Amino acid sequence: MKILLILLLTLFALPISVQAQDFDKTDKIFLAATQTMLIGDMLTTLDIAHDCRNGGSIYETNPILGRCPSRTAVYGYFIGVSAATWLIARALPPTERKFFLGVVGVVEVGYVSHNLSMGLRFRF
Repeated sequence: MKILLILLLTLFALPISVQAQDFDKTDKIFLAATQTMLIGDMLTTLDIAHDCRNGGSIYETNPILGRCPSRTAVYGYFIGVSAATWLIARALPPTERKFFLGVVGVVEVGYVSHNLSMGLRFRF
């Protein structure tokens, strides 16, 4: 399981460094912040998955993941979202890239804040 976690975190960090030479410093900061929020969202979603699988009352509201997602579904979803975020950012011109990453980052801050306010924690 620890190997899977290390691999997963490496995959999340990979888009920040690979082919980012045309990203300016602000782009890199926005991308790193957005990916960090995606990781926070993933970790709190893993807590939701754990809670609902153990008879808890908290359920996932993301229709793609379903009410009670498996750990594998959560990992797969967030790897896909992380990669898609990087690919979209990479395809956009600099001004639109900053806007896109800012919006995604702010949305993710909202999700993570909401999850933490419900008592969820970061689960590995």
